[in-house]
Amino acid sequence: MRRVFRPSKLFLFGVAPTFGPGPAALRLPRQALQLPIQRDAVEVAAWVRGPSLRAMLSEPAPSSLESAVRAVLARDPQLGQAEVARSLGRAPATLARQLREAGTSYRGLRDALRRDRAVHLLARGATVAEVAEALAFSEASAFQRAFKRWTGVTPGSVRG
Repeated sequence: MRRVFRPSKLFLFGVAPTFGPGPAALRLPRQALQLPIQRDAVEVAAWVRGPSLRAMLSEPAPSSLESAVRAVLARDPQLGQAEVARSLGRAPATLARQLREAGTSYRGLRDALRRDRAVHLLARGATVAEVAEALAFSEASAFQRAFKRWTGVTPGSVRG
């Protein structure tokens, strides 16, 4: 039985990951294996306390606010915080407060999705300008600064 995942996984990985019978495998481009692993303290703590990789890739729990925000942003990464809040039936201030109580923020979630999408596009050979446009940055230089802040390396070092 094959299991196909929601658009949020498509946004994150660029392809819809599936699980099927047979041995499990995770394939990464060579360039991705050479990148430093850069996570903030909150992400590391969540990973240590969190579920296995298989559970992480499975459908998000419907009650998880963080998963709900990620799903909305996966459908339309250019939405602002107020638009995401409205789509989830919350006031923007309520969403901000609930995310803060959960140990995250709208910006943190959006940046994590943008970072992952940028790495994917760069590894597939997209130019810096193409990735900047796809992620709705005003200029390629703004994307380059954000990418360096997110990963600690330049976009050129990831490009396939």
